[in-house]
Amino acid sequence: MLPKDFTFYIKTKHSLIGLSNIYFEGKGHNYFDSSVENLQLLYTWSLGVEEQFYFIAPIFLIFLFKFAYKTKWFNTV
Repeated sequence: MLPKDFTFYIKTKHSLIGLSNIYFEGKGHNYFDSSVENLQLLYTWSLGVEEQFYFIAPIFLIFLFKFAYKTKWFNTV
């Protein structure tokens, strides 16, 4: 790997922690734009969205079920 390529991979540490979609949005890159054809790791934006969903959805569901239990939505028969 050339030093230029290696520094690019170091800069994209956001893809390792699941925040690459936020990183590329902040840089103003559009996934469907023709000017980003040579941009490596742009495909990781979907992985970032997926990881964020799998971290946020269980927390949301836990709070939803706790709220439903407190308001007795389950016991309304």
